Amino acid sequence: MRKCCSKCGKDKPLLEFYRCKGGKFGVRSWCKECDKTSTQKWLADNPDKIAEYKGGKDKLFGFFVGQVMRASQGKANPK
Repeated sequence: MRKCCSKCGKDKPLLEFYRCKGGKFGVRSWCKECDKTSTQKWLADNPDKIAEYKGGKDKLFGFFVGQVMRASQGKANPK
């Protein structure tokens, strides 16, 4: 089976999407490539937050999850 990515618009096999029980066909709406690109862009745009987290501010992890979820419009897997 195939599915169209809602981010890039490309038709791809279901194996190119992360699994999600609530998603159509049991997969997420963004393909793995778009999901990774979005996450990497956020990480590149926030090096100061990464440095703080690596410096021992464990509470920033929740902030990171929230920011990635916002960037992916709630479609990222927080695990």
